[in-house]
Amino acid sequence: MTKVAVVDDHGVVLAGLKFVLSRAEGMEVVATAESAEDILGFYEKTKPDVLLLDIRMPSVSGLDALEALRKVHPDAKVAMLTTSELEEDIFRALKLGANGYIPKDSRPSEIAKAVKTIAGGGKYIPDNIQRIFDMRQEVKSLSARELSILQLAAKGFSNPEVGEMLGISVNSVKTHFRHIFEKMDVGDRMEAVTLAISRGIIEG
Repeated sequence: MTKVAVVDDHGVVLAGLKFVLSRAEGMEVVATAESAEDILGFYEKTKPDVLLLDIRMPSVSGLDALEALRKVHPDAKVAMLTTSELEEDIFRALKLGANGYIPKDSRPSEIAKAVKTIAGGGKYIPDNIQRIFDMRQEVKSLSARELSILQLAAKGFSNPEVGEMLGISVNSVKTHFRHIFEKMDVGDRMEAVTLAISRGIIEG
């Protein structure tokens, strides 16, 4: 019997998943939770064969939960069950070692198949998700400072304001923007902000 635990902040989704997976042969939903705040305690208490994690949750995201879990239980079998196809979500999830990336609009039979595949030691990464990940791997990652500058730019702050908030000179801000433009292959800050939001690199 494959034991499955599900973490999702929507009660209706949890109920639906529990119904779908419990009807699948050889599968049992042993626990559900609406928050990933105590993901270690939840995982260690339930000891599932496969853990399904939503990405977009308040307080602690599924990605942060996956990162915390991997540090203590590197062999845990975890799949992201999500509506997100944002480039950065996919990149981070697979980089952190997610065993699967399951769209929530998948057919019930496909979700059950994915769980069985992961429980058996395999991976479930749809072709379109793998393509997005492969493409993102070829893009240079922004540094923490560059991300901070881009996020402040998205909020409408000028270069002098960004410099003051981060404690750096305006010239340093301009230099960081040049590096951002080069890495993202864009020509100006508006294009950089728009592209970063669409990829999920920063919040809009």
